[in-house]
Amino acid sequence: MRAEGAGWLHVGNDRFYLSLMQEASQTPRNHQSYYSIGINHVGFVVQDGEAMQATLDKHGIEYSLMDDAPETRFRAYLYDPDGNELELIEYQSSYALK
Repeated sequence: MRAEGAGWLHVGNDRFYLSLMQEASQTPRNHQSYYSIGINHVGFVVQDGEAMQATLDKHGIEYSLMDDAPETRFRAYLYDPDGNELELIEYQSSYALK
């Protein structure tokens, strides 16, 4: 049962998922400094950043591109309809920890 006004995010597949929830009575954590305690955002690795950007543009989804990390080819931040911040990232093929 979903509490009215609560923030929810489920990430996973048909075998497992991670469920993040924020009670409606809590102060929203979204859009706060990265130096605050708590969950900041959820990241998804994408295989083709250009194709992902084209999809976001096609559907009119607002996002911010970041290019200050040498290990990435594409990095975008956006918010889902519930206000949760998401990161979409494509790593350089040479990046060993991808």
